[in-house]
Amino acid sequence: MKVIFWTHGFLQEENNFKGYIRATFYKLADELLVYGQRAKDILVSKGFDPNRIKLVYNSLDYDKQIQIRDKYQNESIPDLFKYPDLPTIGFIGRITASKKINLLLELVQKINSTNKKVTLLIIGGGEQASILKKKAK
Repeated sequence: MKVIFWTHGFLQEENNFKGYIRATFYKLADELLVYGQRAKDILVSKGFDPNRIKLVYNSLDYDKQIQIRDKYQNESIPDLFKYPDLPTIGFIGRITASKKINLLLELVQKINSTNKKVTLLIIGGGEQASILKKKAK
């Protein structure tokens, strides 16, 4: 049976006991799926076989994403917002309490109470989504 870990890997160098334990744990896997090049580079620097490490780019079909981005790069912004010319503050991720997205809502409210205006775009789902929708209204 093949063991595959899907992990962030190392986000930074960890040359301490915690890093030793993490590396030892990762060595249990036949293959590692990591989100970014930095994680792979750190693992390789720690002696991991680069052929056992695959980049999954946050599980997106990265090649397809690049094609779509390139296709629309020179086009106008889709009609997503009521006021598309305003600067946009964005968040993409799981909507959980630990992310403190409520602070983004408060920030946008403070900015929009002045003569400057912005748009907030939140993409994701999670336990706090309905709470934040109510707060945004």
